[in-house]
Amino acid sequence: MGMTREKRPRFTQQIVRYAIVGLSNTIIGYLSFVLLLSLFSRDIVAIVGSNVLGIANSYVWNSRWTFRHKRYDVSTATRFVCLYIVVILVNEKLLIVAKGMDISVYVAQVPLLALTMAVGYLGQKYLVFNCRQ
Repeated sequence: MGMTREKRPRFTQQIVRYAIVGLSNTIIGYLSFVLLLSLFSRDIVAIVGSNVLGIANSYVWNSRWTFRHKRYDVSTATRFVCLYIVVILVNEKLLIVAKGMDISVYVAQVPLLALTMAVGYLGQKYLVFNCRQ
């Protein structure tokens, strides 16, 4: 079985676009964290605000550009946010396991980033935006 030639470029294009959106989220998240921290001097405000901006950025760009989703609706946005929460919680639990095995979180997070990126991509593609092609 496998991927046909026609589908392979689209798949590659989606992966590249997903990575670009992820990179932009990292930049937006960090810059907004720094800005909010300097404005409000409260860690929690900066953390929450930067995450909300990053999630909104990711939703808009991945829905429209990466996966070519045609409409915005509450159901899709809810699935998107729920997927983000699940990925974060799984990442945190796996880091706890790594700590219990005396593995540095700095080391453990490297393969976990790859895992969470893959789960995020597949979850967005098939569960959030219902892309079957």
